[in-house]
Amino acid sequence: MVWGGFGMSGKTDLAIITTRMDSKGYTEMLKDSMLTVASKICGRNFIFQQDNAAIHASKYTMDWFRKNKVEVMKWPARSPDLNPIENLWGMIARDVYGKGRQYQSIRQLKCAIIRAWNNISVEKIGRASCRERV
Repeated sequence: MVWGGFGMSGKTDLAIITTRMDSKGYTEMLKDSMLTVASKICGRNFIFQQDNAAIHASKYTMDWFRKNKVEVMKWPARSPDLNPIENLWGMIARDVYGKGRQYQSIRQLKCAIIRAWNNISVEKIGRASCRERV
């Protein structure tokens, strides 16, 4: 599993998650991957968007957001997945698996995913966040 975030001015580094994640692990990953760059890529008054996965909506996680003064977008239960990050995941999947590519190891696959993420430009991020087909 991977996690990444973006704003109109850029994106976070990609986090590779190799174990089952709980709320504590999720907030640690956010501390390392999101908090350090969020104001640079989103501005100081950003609103964090995520879905209602159990570790995202848990009391522990929501308390962490409050303590760190991160405003979280309200996300309706059972809503269709309209999160703009899905556009970026689609671009990554097309890059990683395009032309029928296959990988011989997890390491090769991770490298391909990271390379694809790193190749996403700010211009493509702008189009993805506006829900244009990219």
